[in-house]
Amino acid sequence: VTFSVDDLYVTHDEQQALAKTYPDNPLFQVRGFAGTHDVALGARVLESLAAGAPTKIPKYDKSAKNGKGDRAPESEWREVDAKVDLVIFEGWMLGFHQVPEKWLDRALRIPNEMLAAYDVWTKRLDAFVLLEAGELDFIVKWRVDSEQQRRKKGETTLSDAGARAYIERFLPVYRAYVPELKTNPPTSEFMHVVLGENRQPTTMFGTNPR
Repeated sequence: VTFSVDDLYVTHDEQQALAKTYPDNPLFQVRGFAGTHDVALGARVLESLAAGAPTKIPKYDKSAKNGKGDRAPESEWREVDAKVDLVIFEGWMLGFHQVPEKWLDRALRIPNEMLAAYDVWTKRLDAFVLLEAGELDFIVKWRVDSEQQRRKKGETTLSDAGARAYIERFLPVYRAYVPELKTNPPTSEFMHVVLGENRQPTTMFGTNPR
């Protein structure tokens, strides 16, 4: 079973409320970083899958609300009825943990506090693979490419300029948390893969990866 941190975003209405609560913080004006996910929902899903119980996997519709996104109705969630051998849980910020406030830009300080709640996800991980872009500019390009591919499928998406503006606000997050993630990975079984602009591995490191 594969699912994503993106599947666990709060609803559109909850995101709008968050934006109003922190009107001066650009990281809360859109979904993305700590504070914009339903952490409890994710914990329940991971716990249920680990127990081999019937589980509904949440789904987030990025095309809803004119491309701003919303959680899909529960009737559209996937159902897993049998015990599974492997769960792949992926997400751009999975494994990030709190860092000293003095390292952070002002906008990151409240999300940094909210990261503590995400430990409930991290504790469920048995192994971790970090896919790191060789240059941060690659991340911007990949996001624009992603929106273009979705647009070709007829989905409602962000414009190229909108996608670029969306992702560029998160570049300080990568700078603040990825070095710490590499130094202190969340599991003892850890693989670090550096990706080139074409998304192919250029370098791989590991600590007893299986």
